[in-house]
Amino acid sequence: MLDLRSKSLRSRVARRIFLVFLFCALIPFAALVVVAYNQVAAFFAAKSQRQLREMAKAYGMDVHVRLMLLEAELETVAVEFTGTRGRARPGALSPRQEDRYHRLDRVALASYSERHVFPGLDPLPELTPAESAHLRSGKALISVLHSARVRSPVIVMRKKLASEEATGLVLAAVANRAFLWGEEARQAMPAYVRACIVGDAGRPLSCDLDPRAPTLATIELMSKNLRAGDLAVNDRGEEHLASYWTIPMAAFFHTPDWTVILIASKEGLFASIGALAWSFSLAVGASVGLAVLFALYQLRKRLTPVEQLHAATREIAAGHFHKRVHVQSNDEFEELAAALNRMAEQLGHQFAALERSNRVKDEFLGMISHELRTPLSVMMGYVELLKGGALGAVSREQTAALEIVGERASQLHAMLEAILEVTGLQTGKVVVTNRAVDVAQVVRQLQIKFSTRASANVALNWTCAGDLPTLMTDEDKLKRILGNLIDNALKFTQKGHVSVTARYLPEPRAVQFEVTDTGIGIAREAQPRVFDAFHQVDSSTARAFEGTGLGLYVAKTLATALHGDIAVESELNRGSRFTLTLPLASGGHPSSDSTRSRAGAPASLEDRPTVVFARTAS
Repeated sequence: MLDLRSKSLRSRVARRIFLVFLFCALIPFAALVVVAYNQVAAFFAAKSQRQLREMAKAYGMDVHVRLMLLEAELETVAVEFTGTRGRARPGALSPRQEDRYHRLDRVALASYSERHVFPGLDPLPELTPAESAHLRSGKALISVLHSARVRSPVIVMRKKLASEEATGLVLAAVANRAFLWGEEARQAMPAYVRACIVGDAGRPLSCDLDPRAPTLATIELMSKNLRAGDLAVNDRGEEHLASYWTIPMAAFFHTPDWTVILIASKEGLFASIGALAWSFSLAVGASVGLAVLFALYQLRKRLTPVEQLHAATREIAAGHFHKRVHVQSNDEFEELAAALNRMAEQLGHQFAALERSNRVKDEFLGMISHELRTPLSVMMGYVELLKGGALGAVSREQTAALEIVGERASQLHAMLEAILEVTGLQTGKVVVTNRAVDVAQVVRQLQIKFSTRASANVALNWTCAGDLPTLMTDEDKLKRILGNLIDNALKFTQKGHVSVTARYLPEPRAVQFEVTDTGIGIAREAQPRVFDAFHQVDSSTARAFEGTGLGLYVAKTLATALHGDIAVESELNRGSRFTLTLPLASGGHPSSDSTRSRAGAPASLEDRPTVVFARTAS
């Protein structure tokens, strides 16, 4: 892939202009070059294909002529046999007789039904009625013997003896391979041309190719419909041109037609234009290289102000409002730089004012919360005194009223505590103190704490796996995170169950807590903001369910401080699942008792089974 991130193309604008240059100038030029080269290559390919086709036809006709010569020589042998009247009998010729016929390797007399004619070769196939009729008509019959004992197929030609004394006898001969396949003609072909002759069912008779190559099967299939043809083939990743021509064998020798296949590599065919292609490519490459270098130089010169403006805007976006950019180009870039400098100055003033406002807001919230918490604590204390009868007897109605006052005061006190905690979190005052934490014990303590929180229609289930390791983290903050998640689940679940699960994840060596409920759920579009401060799903939810919308924000912030993560999965009206994942060793300051157990060690020396606590709905 082309890498455009060089020194001269550091900006996206430069890369886009360069790509436009490539598309508008170089690509059309390259397309013209490719079209011209392809046309020349197509011309040479068509010419080479015609030559290959003519060569295949010529070679096929040459093989056919050689077969006719073999038949003529066999007839000469037959004449000699019939000249010796009354002496023709089955058997092989003598070596002296065979030496006279160089086109025939072996010659023998045999009956029509005799199959074992030549010792050392496979028996001849049994004659069919049609083949017997063909022989009796005086025509030659060719059989192909494929044997595992002989590397190449053996071509046997049989012909009837014409004499009356030799009735019922045929003359059989084994064709000389060098003569039949025309070794001289094969050697006269170009070195990049390979020849193959295939017979019935695509079985090779004489072949320079791999017999298992799919090309042979493809051409054999095509030759059933066409007597001759051309095609392009791919042999082990190398492109070739192929031509085939069918030798008519059925009418002359009563055997399936043979197919001559010639295959030539394109590399060999196009060797004559290789030097031209190299020179042409070199000239084109030099021209393109010069054009690209000139384009890069111009881009670098013209787009330097863009890079300066881009770098300045990134620093300003990072909060460095003192950054200024100086461009002297006497064009729109210089005006843009001046506008950017003015904007940076204004943003600096506004950001400083915003920081002052946030600081005042945080101080105000902290002060108000602190000032309200003191009298509220006194109020809650007097309510408890009144309920206990310390200031006199209290009637049942008065006790009920005091319960309501105490409950509302507790809610207000929790809200103030949450606001104070959020104020501390937003100012970065989060101190993490790590120590070895027994996860099962934490779950047990939370179970005790929330045992009376669930309503009669909600079952609170607790599941703690037995293979939990010791977690090195801040125990108080872990309890606060889980407490907020459980409290949130109970608040929004009117019927069904809330389940708390703790398990160990070998990869990535972490402990995972899940809080699942069957509550009202959260819409998909509202889930990204569920961890924002002072946020609830909508105003109707805020009115129906009490709270400030700070619980999940506090949980998310504390989880981040512990190097953990909280994720939510929810479906509206089906429930929610909050997942807290903490690594075995969180960041922070180790406490003095942190050496009692190392992170990752088992929580107990015994194999603790899975512990399930459940509070079913009454």
